[in-house]
Amino acid sequence: MKPCIIKTEEQYEQALDRIGTLMEGDPAADSDDGMELNLLATLIEQYEDIVYPVDLPSPVAAIKFRMKQAGLKQKDHLPNRGSQYLKPAKPTYKNFPTSLRDLAE
Repeated sequence: MKPCIIKTEEQYEQALDRIGTLMEGDPAADSDDGMELNLLATLIEQYEDIVYPVDLPSPVAAIKFRMKQAGLKQKDHLPNRGSQYLKPAKPTYKNFPTSLRDLAE
């Protein structure tokens, strides 16, 4: 396979197969095979970034995921403050009008 910009799933699969073959030979970085391996890895990465984008999680989701991995609960991780940020936001109704008269004022 001649290295070129990957535009189709078929080219992507061919590039993955070629990388597998090259990696089995464990080429030196400055050899022809090593440079081809590096080029194909770059082309595959570019294709995957476009076709299979991965969005970053929200900060709260990232913290919850890490806490789950570590087996922590909110009370373990944030004992005195901050745990309110990991709970879903609740609307506040302090200044919410309770009658039509309140709206007129």
